[in-house]
Amino acid sequence: MASQLWALLVGINYEGTAIRQLSGCVNDVKAMKRFLIEQMGVPDKQIKMLTEKEAKRATIIKTFKEFLIENQDIPKGAQILFHFSGHGSQMLSRSKSEPDGRDETIVPYDSRTSNVYDIPDKTLAGLLDKLAKQKGNNITVVLDCCHSGSGTRALDDAILQTRRIDPSLVRLPDGIDEEWYAATTNSNRSLGPSGWESSNSQHVLIAGCRAHEESREHRPPSGDRTIYGALTYFMLDWLRTKSASTTYGDLHEAVATRVNAIYRDQMPQCEGDRNRQVFGGARVARDPFAKVTAVNGNEVTIDCGIVQGM
Repeated sequence: MASQLWALLVGINYEGTAIRQLSGCVNDVKAMKRFLIEQMGVPDKQIKMLTEKEAKRATIIKTFKEFLIENQDIPKGAQILFHFSGHGSQMLSRSKSEPDGRDETIVPYDSRTSNVYDIPDKTLAGLLDKLAKQKGNNITVVLDCCHSGSGTRALDDAILQTRRIDPSLVRLPDGIDEEWYAATTNSNRSLGPSGWESSNSQHVLIAGCRAHEESREHRPPSGDRTIYGALTYFMLDWLRTKSASTTYGDLHEAVATRVNAIYRDQMPQCEGDRNRQVFGGARVARDPFAKVTAVNGNEVTIDCGIVQGM
């Protein structure tokens, strides 16, 4: 039986833009897709992945609306995942409810260009509210980014960056995101330790760090040396061994401990129903496999990584 899980995965390294480039965001969503297919049995057609130029502002919102909210193939009560790996930031808020006058944002590929803006947390919250009304509350949100602080961290001979850029000193004009943003300004909402505005939809949020901290990129010290987000890397590494009864609280405690042991200024957060089973306990038991991609004499090339424990 196919897994009743649907996922929208967005990963942006910002190649070819004026935005500070990252290295591990596309790797994050590729690894997440691979995990969902190979270890959870999720059909490829139930996963939509947007990377780099595909992840423009209008496309992210349009895909969220059409692939998740309006998708008639998704039954009510199905497990839904939205994963964003990229830069987080802030922008001036048009809501008077913000004490510091700013909204937290995720940064699309084409943001900071003419008449293109970050996606504020209020817009994302409005989208999640509508999704919950249409499909139920079994929603997981992973934000491997941050919106406060700055800096880099040296690891070996590489400089691994944080996933944050300077705030945008503009305000979202009236008329943009009106269907989503306006619906959130009068709702009873609060900010959790992550700093992202929570939604009434009861979704579970896994955030890369607290509001004043950094979400960092991570390169494993051995084995697969590919760069990932620290949150995504340790989350997927741990999920490979989870049982069907594992809760989001279990996930958070394990991953936060491992991330914070290396990056002392990063403490991943879990907000929402911590007692909910991860992805509703849905899992297809199967051993991860490594695909042989080339054989040249005594040299064999295999395609593998953190999903296989490498």
